Amino acid sequence: MEESKEVVLQIDEKTRVQVTKKGRNVLVDIREMYTDGNGKLQPGRKGFCFSAEGWGLFQGLVGDIDLALKQLQEE
Repeated sequence: MEESKEVVLQIDEKTRVQVTKKGRNVLVDIREMYTDGNGKLQPGRKGFCFSAEGWGLFQGLVGDIDLALKQLQEE
C-alpha cells in the first residue's frame, strides 16, 4: 500500500492550498472551500490542481502576472 503525505496551507477563510504526495506523484491543489450541512469544511468545484511540473511552469509566470496586475491597478 502506497503512503500518502500532504501539507495544507490556508490562504483565507475559504481558500486553501494542499500539496499532496501519492507514490511518485506530487500535486498542488488550490481550492475554494465551502461548509457542508454538518459544519465541516469541504473542497468545492472551483480551483486548480497542478502537477509538480505544472506548478513550476506557473511559478515562471508569476513575475509577468505581478506586472500585469500592477499595470491594471494603475489604470
